Amino acid sequence: MTRNLLPLLLIAVSVALFYLHIDPRYQDVKALSDEKSQYVQALTKAGELKNVATELLGKYNNISQDNLLKLEKLVPDTLNTVKLVADINAIAGKYGIALEGIRVTEKTSDSAQQVETGENSPKYNTTTVSFSFSATYENLTLFLTDLEKSLQIVDIKSVDFDSDVENTNASYDYSVSFQTYWLK
Repeated sequence: MTRNLLPLLLIAVSVALFYLHIDPRYQDVKALSDEKSQYVQALTKAGELKNVATELLGKYNNISQDNLLKLEKLVPDTLNTVKLVADINAIAGKYGIALEGIRVTEKTSDSAQQVETGENSPKYNTTTVSFSFSATYENLTLFLTDLEKSLQIVDIKSVDFDSDVENTNASYDYSVSFQTYWLK
């Protein structure tokens, strides 16, 4: 009878040993193996990102200083309203235009509304610049063409004009409004 009982006892001990000791250890090893593969994936992704960052830094360093200055003027990090107005005055001065009533209005974004609607906030701010002047139509078109071709991005929003019946020199009164952009 002991001869039949001993094998059954060994089988019962083996089953108990498997479920109480071996299987939990196996599950721990399996979890650690999965965690290791996640770390390996993260390291691989980090290496790829480092290569991309190195490549982008190399491209950035290959940009000439002159082009960097042009890019800074195209979309500046901060808006220097004095310099912007001086640049506009310089362009206007080429055509004998004297600007009057210059107004600079920065548009503020409504962060609370963007959070509620889930919209991504834009990475730039806009500023509206408006002014008035007197000039001939030809000088107006030349001025606006130069203003649009200047390095700073401007979107002309409105051009209003008024003529004086008594004015004999073909000069008109204009009001111009445009938007310019700068990074946040």
